[in-house]
Amino acid sequence: MAERRTAEAQLSRVLQLLPRAARAGGIALAELASEAGMSEREVLADLQEVYTRDFYHPAGSGDGVQVSIEADQVEVWTTGEFRRPPRLGPREALALGLGLRVLAAESPAPERPAMLALAQRLERELAARPPGSLLAGIAVNPGADSPEGIRAVLREGARGLRRCRIAYLKPGAPEPEERVVDPYVLLAAEGHWYLVAHCHRSDEVRVFRADRVVGATILEERFAVPQGFDPLAYVRDGRVFQPVDDVEVPVRYTARIARWIEEHGPVERQDDGSVIVRHRVSDPAWLVRHVLRHGPDAEVLGPPEMRDQVRATVLRLIADS
Repeated sequence: MAERRTAEAQLSRVLQLLPRAARAGGIALAELASEAGMSEREVLADLQEVYTRDFYHPAGSGDGVQVSIEADQVEVWTTGEFRRPPRLGPREALALGLGLRVLAAESPAPERPAMLALAQRLERELAARPPGSLLAGIAVNPGADSPEGIRAVLREGARGLRRCRIAYLKPGAPEPEERVVDPYVLLAAEGHWYLVAHCHRSDEVRVFRADRVVGATILEERFAVPQGFDPLAYVRDGRVFQPVDDVEVPVRYTARIARWIEEHGPVERQDDGSVIVRHRVSDPAWLVRHVLRHGPDAEVLGPPEMRDQVRATVLRLIADS
């Protein structure tokens, strides 16, 4: 049975034909048909639907597209929205896949599978066409629990008391930094995994977010966990934090999102229905991202330097827009 022709299918074909024929100098009809996987007759029939619309559309409604067919050469003049196929380019697909993984890492556990499944679908399609090679240089799922997953490597290093070399991407850094660490323990809180380890670069115990570790290798050297080390010293109110140089930052959330905020941890309820959460913040950039994510529904109450950072970021975004 022949495939049923539908308006939806025809619109999809037209949206592919127009940008292909909108190149400078036009395109040969045979080449256009070959690129679109159609016969020349089908191409002409679909284009006819485009240029004959002037006869039945209101005056001026078709000014966005003009089709010229002369001597088997097709040329289309069109406005910007029709100058490219309505599909993601390879680099756009790559960026969207990475964005979905970042969003999944910051979302509640029940929402992650759907985001990760879509990211994996984009990456499978991307790997089959340029620039699929870019995927080789990007840790698309560093928190995977597979045997070769980064978190699994860190867990093995901690259990075996083996030193590790990691590549850690700090917030805002253009590229990862290489560090040698003694992995003491992996902790989970607020939907994230954290590595508490002695960093040989700073010669101090540091807390690393596991999803920012984009590479990990177990070394031959062994280490000993210091006597008196207490993992619970790095946990407060269900949150993992760096004990040194962290600061308490109260954030007020409006009544509109208060119920959702309450699901993520302890809050202080206010008479107007809003809630206040007292975050322990060692990374001001995290606070800025967190508050901007909630827009006008979140307000930093203090300290003044934290409010200033959020205000400065908002003003910069407004100036750049």
